[in-house]
Amino acid sequence: MNDERLNRYTKSIGTLGQHDMLMLEAYVRGQRDAVIGGAILRGVKGLASLVTRAAFAVTEWYKSKLASQELMSLDDRLLADIGISRSDIEAAVRGELRAQATQGANENAVGGDVKVVPFRKAA
Repeated sequence: MNDERLNRYTKSIGTLGQHDMLMLEAYVRGQRDAVIGGAILRGVKGLASLVTRAAFAVTEWYKSKLASQELMSLDDRLLADIGISRSDIEAAVRGELRAQATQGANENAVGGDVKVVPFRKAA
C-alpha cells in the first residue's frame, strides 16, 4: 500500500465512532473465525476420509487373507475341481487369474477361457 492510500485509509478509520469500530472489529473477527473454521473442517473431513480408506484397505486385506487360508486348506483334488492349482491361489483371490477350463474337470465346466471370480466367504 502506498503512503497516500495509507494516509487516506487511516483518516477514514479515524472518522469512525467507537461503536462503528467495535462493529467493524466484530465483523473482521467473524470473517477470520469463518476462514479458520472452514480450514479446520476441511482438515477433519480429510482425516476422516483417510481413516475410512485405511480401514477399508485393512478390511479387504483381511478378507483376502481369509480367502487364501480357506483355499489353502482345500486338497489338490478340490482345487482342481474349481479350476485352480495351489500356486494360483493368490492370483485367484486377487481376481487376476484367468484359467483354461477343461471339459471333464467338472461336470458343469463349459470349456474355453473363463475368469475365476475371487473367493469370498458368505456373510
